[in-house]
Amino acid sequence: MIRGTSFALALCLYAICMAAAAGEPGATAAASLAPFPEGVPRPLRINVSVYILDLKQLDESAGTYHGYIQLRYRWRDPALAFADTLLQQDFESFVDQEALDKLASIWDPRIVVSNLIPGTSTITSGLIIRSDGTVELLQRIRGTFETRLNLDAFPFDRQNLPVVILSSRYASHKVILVQDDDALESGFAPGLKLPGWRIEQLKYKREQVVAWNGLPVEQITANLGIKRIAGSILSTVFIPLLLLMIVPTIISLLPTFEMPARLSAWAGSILALVALNFTLSVRFPGPGEGSLIGQAVILGHIYQLVSVLLTVTLFESGFRQRLGSPFVVSELSDYLRWAVPAVFIGVLLLRTLLTATT
Repeated sequence: MIRGTSFALALCLYAICMAAAAGEPGATAAASLAPFPEGVPRPLRINVSVYILDLKQLDESAGTYHGYIQLRYRWRDPALAFADTLLQQDFESFVDQEALDKLASIWDPRIVVSNLIPGTSTITSGLIIRSDGTVELLQRIRGTFETRLNLDAFPFDRQNLPVVILSSRYASHKVILVQDDDALESGFAPGLKLPGWRIEQLKYKREQVVAWNGLPVEQITANLGIKRIAGSILSTVFIPLLLLMIVPTIISLLPTFEMPARLSAWAGSILALVALNFTLSVRFPGPGEGSLIGQAVILGHIYQLVSVLLTVTLFESGFRQRLGSPFVVSELSDYLRWAVPAVFIGVLLLRTLLTATT
């Protein structure tokens, strides 16, 4: 008797846990006991559309963005068809909790937004069932989404803000996700803005991924393309970089300054570049050493190192006299005074142009 009671309690607890898990944010509805639709081609097509309503913040260091999106799923279940004369219209509509309750009583594809961070979202739902059995599920989600950023081309980079949708329960031989043919339901709001970025276009990518049980499931990703506005960032990086190089370069070009004054100017320039690098790493934490900013700082340090070495060697009159052939050494010294800064500026501009056009 005791064993039977324990078994019954375990079953009740299991049922409660399953019901709670089915209410996870991002899922289309609670677990449904309705059978898989009959009389429709297999795999069942689920038409998906994504509409971006608003964007608030892109956190490049965390790899997240906050958005407000509208999702629409459409499929057909002949078991839900009805005679439109019964309702004097060809559809039934449900909103909010009424929609969730109705969805729990019918079959649904158990679609989730896999890159939606749990605990950060609010979801409102609407449901339309048409007389021919077509079901339309509308969700509006406000939350934080994960994204992967490639900052190698910073600040000329283009990024994608993805909405990753998949069927969490049905393998690809039962359910496939396809882009909805109605273009009016996909895209983004006309006035959509994201500070520091230019909105480009919304593209869909469909693929198969392997689920936890080893079966392939359908996944469709709506990628909103954005392009960084580079003008303000370039001025923030290159104007200070060039300014802290100008004074020691001018002092090196003028023969009236002695070596101690030149070395003092370069020492100040080195400390200023270290401080600038620290400031840029705090303001732009995402880009690494391979980015344009990282390479510009490294190029600046190389230029400083070469200039200091020339200052204590060829640019110093006593050192030139010890080398012999004073005319040749003097000509070489005068040439390097202009060539080294010109090479520094040329390489910096070339690297910037290559990054911008790649």
